[in-house]
Amino acid sequence: MLRCPRDAIANTSESNKHMNKETSRGITRRQALAGTSTLAASLVLDPPTARGVSTSTPTGAVARQSGRPGDIARVIAQTPFIDTHEHLVEEDRRTEWSEPSSHLPCNDWALLFSHYVDSDLHVAGMSEQDKRMLLAPDTPSERKWALIAPHWQAVKHTGYGQVVRMATRQLYDVDDLNSRAVPKMAEGYRRLVRPGFYSTVLRQHAGIESCQVNSLESPFTESRQPVLLMQDISILSLGSVGGRPWRWMTDSAGQKATDLAGWHRVIDGYFERYGRYAVAVKTQMAYQRRLDFDDVPAEKAEGPFRKRLADEPITTEERKLIEDHLFWYCVRQATKQALPVKLHTGYYAGQDGMPLERVVQ
Repeated sequence: MLRCPRDAIANTSESNKHMNKETSRGITRRQALAGTSTLAASLVLDPPTARGVSTSTPTGAVARQSGRPGDIARVIAQTPFIDTHEHLVEEDRRTEWSEPSSHLPCNDWALLFSHYVDSDLHVAGMSEQDKRMLLAPDTPSERKWALIAPHWQAVKHTGYGQVVRMATRQLYDVDDLNSRAVPKMAEGYRRLVRPGFYSTVLRQHAGIESCQVNSLESPFTESRQPVLLMQDISILSLGSVGGRPWRWMTDSAGQKATDLAGWHRVIDGYFERYGRYAVAVKTQMAYQRRLDFDDVPAEKAEGPFRKRLADEPITTEERKLIEDHLFWYCVRQATKQALPVKLHTGYYAGQDGMPLERVVQ
């Protein structure tokens, strides 16, 4: 349940870091971001379940290895950062994991190999069948390492391979991945993934003050840790008519769209409910198309939208008319809420392709 009265007080005083009960009823994202640190916020969404805030100095490997005063690496390691690009699920999805999903296929150390570095493993020769076995929840730990081992030397020095090595070193105290290290890694994972581990990993190890989470599962997530996991409004499904189940979303009255005006109401509902809690608006349309959004008026998009809603075939040009119109409709809603708009133009996840024409004019 959302609780965020606009008249709440954000207290950033060093001598009064913990807000008293009379003034900690809730804050908006603007108040949280205006503070000198995350201590400016104690509660945003669902105050009874909001977590505390830690400002511990990062304890990462770089900080431990640096010895000279003024060393650049040491300064960087001790500098808190804001992570503006995350897709983290809620922590309880990890600590109370019960069954596989597309984002959480297993609940063991192999999860480190489920994204980004899995593309390196694929290029190095790992088959799709072996990847599925690696990420299956019932595959024995030793067997998982046996699937990785033939490819590990080829990927351990890539950027993503080094990230895995840094993570196992800092989180599980494993310096080199091999068959002897697997039991220690497995036990380290079990010890780590408990309530509160997001704060431990992000703040203490990575030195991340807060994340901006772009949910891949819904336009907005009502987080139980809203100060640590600040949320974007994802307009990917609001502004696209692709393969995702976009048409099943409803407006604030619970009604599905039957025309373009009805879909406008669906979009309006998300911005009205979540606009003051969000930190930004985000789209990853570069995975689907070029980022050349024309400002298409509603009357030009209405006909193609009705055809798409009725599952009638539409041309590439008609789809572009719809999505161009919806993109600018969402941008205007974001502007009303004073929300910045983020367009994903970075690394194109996956392998065997790099469609640069989608981001280059």
